[in-house]
Amino acid sequence: MHNLMEELPLPINWERLLTVDCDKLTSLFIEQGRHSEAKLQIRGYSLPFVGTQQRWSAVIEELARLMLKYVFPERERPDDIDWRKARDKFGDISPVSDGKLGEMLLYFLVEAAFKTPLMGYKLKDLSNPNDQVKGADGLFVGEYQGETALLIGESKIHKRLKGGVASAIASLQRFHDSAGPYEHELYIARKYPRERGLDAEAIDTVLQIISGDNQQRILVHPVLVSYDYENISAISKKAKKKEEADSLLKIELETEIETWKDAISKKEAYYPTPYQTYLDFFFIPAESTL
Repeated sequence: MHNLMEELPLPINWERLLTVDCDKLTSLFIEQGRHSEAKLQIRGYSLPFVGTQQRWSAVIEELARLMLKYVFPERERPDDIDWRKARDKFGDISPVSDGKLGEMLLYFLVEAAFKTPLMGYKLKDLSNPNDQVKGADGLFVGEYQGETALLIGESKIHKRLKGGVASAIASLQRFHDSAGPYEHELYIARKYPRERGLDAEAIDTVLQIISGDNQQRILVHPVLVSYDYENISAISKKAKKKEEADSLLKIELETEIETWKDAISKKEAYYPTPYQTYLDFFFIPAESTL
């Protein structure tokens, strides 16, 4: 019995692999409600008001600080921090037509909220930074609700809520329907545990989670949907101070949760496969997502 216990692999300390400051989540965003049913989780967040206006500047500064860690795993990061080396991977195309910044925001939210580390670094291998990056919007490995999990993300920054939800779920359905790209994505991901500096035993554990050889692991789709919410402009005009603005938005978003639930449920008949997995939505309504 003693020898058997010695042969069991040690659990991986997933939090040791996190690259974000998890405490930043509560300073950069205000949680505006949560809903849970079966395998669906919905989390609402908003930007805090600065005076009586919302600003993305603090979020942008944090993402800029994390850019090197997002693009390069431990073994490929330069000893002297070279922010430009990471920035070049984002190319010169407009954020309006390119999803890389939304994917990076999803990375921050997943690591900070779930404590599950990023295990895919597709930007570092991008030969032409002006290309759209195909495939999953983030691959994470760790624990989710106490279960060993592979997390494959989707990020949509959209002018309209319903359009963002529909686009996200349609993308997930295509991911499941396209066996070739799906398998290719997971095959490429097999190299990243080594680049994270894991030892041989941990690498084997992570590879089993990615490949599905660990049959107990669950599949989770974290989904970010940020969209324009015109009521924020009205709140900025009405509120006389920050506390009043925050309070008014909280009241607005308590009812908006029902709209989120409805938008998700209406797509199940058209795109059923993602609903067989765990779905965890981050909603961030903002005055202007642009």
